[in-house]
Amino acid sequence: PPPSPPPPSPPLPSPPPPPSPPPPPSPPPPPSPPPPPSPQSPCLSCEPLCDWSTHDYKLVGTEMSCVARDATPLPAPPPPSRDNGTCTAADGFLRLGCASQVASNTTTAERAGGTLYVHDTAGGVWRWSAIIDLGDAAVASGFTPRHKPHMVLPSPNHKYVAVSYTSDRFVHILSAEAKQMVACIDARLVPGLEGGLIHTGAWYGDDHFVMVDMTGSLYGVQGGALHKFFINFTRIEERGSCRCTNNGADDGLTHEASLAIGPSAVGRGTVGTKPIAIGTNPIGAYRSLYFVTDAKGAGSIVDVTGDMAVVADLPLEAFGACEGGGLWTEHHPEDEEVLIAQYGTQGDKQCLYQINLKEKQITKTYNLPAAANDAHGIAFCKANSTGKFFLLNTNRVSATLDVLDYQTGELVVDSYNLNDRFMSGDERMKMLMPDTIYYRAYDSARSRSAV
Repeated sequence: PPPSPPPPSPPLPSPPPPPSPPPPPSPPPPPSPPPPPSPQSPCLSCEPLCDWSTHDYKLVGTEMSCVARDATPLPAPPPPSRDNGTCTAADGFLRLGCASQVASNTTTAERAGGTLYVHDTAGGVWRWSAIIDLGDAAVASGFTPRHKPHMVLPSPNHKYVAVSYTSDRFVHILSAEAKQMVACIDARLVPGLEGGLIHTGAWYGDDHFVMVDMTGSLYGVQGGALHKFFINFTRIEERGSCRCTNNGADDGLTHEASLAIGPSAVGRGTVGTKPIAIGTNPIGAYRSLYFVTDAKGAGSIVDVTGDMAVVADLPLEAFGACEGGGLWTEHHPEDEEVLIAQYGTQGDKQCLYQINLKEKQITKTYNLPAAANDAHGIAFCKANSTGKFFLLNTNRVSATLDVLDYQTGELVVDSYNLNDRFMSGDERMKMLMPDTIYYRAYDSARSRSAV
């Protein structure tokens, strides 16, 4: 083999590096501000030290100082207005232990509430004896204010008043004496119901109320419905301020039955149904039979006992000129078989019908004058001198009042203008547009009665 190469020579040592220049002196750091005092670790150099149990460290003028805390105890919160142990809001939003209440996590519309004006007819002076804010009254009783109050319906015993909301699905019940809400009937909790607007309703006895739902769909059947509730006022009074809206028997409210009106379109011969109002004659044997008026024409007679049922559909052809516009009903004060149904539209078709509940048919049609426009408002009156009955009819758009002889249908007063007495200089001010009217007979000391 060839000879191995000689080993490499060791490297020469590197020259030492030149010495580094000394670093420039660092500037002294700025003094740190003392930490602010805290309840956990107050600065020992801060004066004065605060007793954190009774004082706060606050700016006074230009200097921080210890300031004594206001020792006045906070007022105790008011007791809750509802029994949180047994009563909870329907939507579960009630905060336990809070004095404030969440009425609802949603509202029907931006506007809710309204005002109820009360006149005491025995007061002797024309003035409001009470003005009730319906929104405040609802919240005070644990309910939610509702949208567009429309009807004021006293119970037969005059102890309670039902207020329906025509753009909502509720009826509030108020105590006539206390002027406070005692119950809220909630149509949303009717089984199988979708939608719904409660235009009005009617009492059946002193403890049942029937809602007139214009638009609700019941188990998929469209065309409005009636909803009947039992109201146990004894139970409601026992519960005091805890009055829930879940319509259980324990709360004093029980949903007993609902009836879809849509199927009656076939028997009536109409293109659809939209119930507007119901009424009966409560003085006799037919008090359980209610006539249902309809905005789309014709009507039906319903037995509201038990599960409720339609006992007669009155055909559209029996209504003559008025093919729609069903409105109010008014019972005859002495004839237990009869009530009057009012139909009117904004135009030239206005009608009154005599409905015989025993015969279950229309027994008379009353012709209103040509000037009548949009009939709204019907009442009976009896002439003390002759014992004759008259029909009082008011018209909303024309703002006129008509008086008809009940027996003959003769027009006694033709289109009395309700606004003629309201004047401003030489210009007449249109002030009244009556939606409904009531007749009240004064005592014998008065020479006239009034509407």
